[in-house]
Amino acid sequence: MPHEWSARFPSTRGLVLGCLLLTNPDALTVVGDDAASQIHPYTIMSYTDGAAELFDFVYATGNTGDDGYRAKLEDFFDSYKNRRGRRGRYLIAGDMSEPMWTADYARPEDLKRAEPEASSHLELLERRVRSRLDGNDMEARLLQALCTVPDINYLRRISAHVGIEPSAWVKEGTTVAGAAAELLTRIDREQHLPGILEALAIEFPETLRGP
Repeated sequence: MPHEWSARFPSTRGLVLGCLLLTNPDALTVVGDDAASQIHPYTIMSYTDGAAELFDFVYATGNTGDDGYRAKLEDFFDSYKNRRGRRGRYLIAGDMSEPMWTADYARPEDLKRAEPEASSHLELLERRVRSRLDGNDMEARLLQALCTVPDINYLRRISAHVGIEPSAWVKEGTTVAGAAAELLTRIDREQHLPGILEALAIEFPETLRGP
């Protein structure tokens, strides 16, 4: 079983993973009236936070032996996307055969093909997870700052200032939010971060102010 995602977390890194891939639910025979299993539906949520467009990984656990487990899961996902006034939207479905929520795409692969900026946002999501594990929210704060600059030309200048060639990441028609996410996926925290903070402090000091 591919384990690229789990390999990034200390608690699961190095574990041999396996799964039973069920392609036809009708081929499964349930033994016993009380047979139950845990399911873990997940999705990617898109939402805005200030000037930044963010993706978050959202999942829940349900026990098929509990009465109304599916309705409880649907209620959780429905309420979660609207918490804190974020009005999020789910990008992928948790159950392709019987969706639990409205989603734009059936699979992550469909999302990446349909939205050119999705790959950089998903990479940035991984960086934000690692930052939170380290107790550091710098990626999220820096993304907010970069998304408030007037246009992509300023991002090009900041990129060149720290030695990252803009032509390597700027794509035609990319929004400022998408370009900021793409730039952040290419920075090295120790090598590039001090220069980016310096450039922002000189030209856009207001972007670095705390709430």
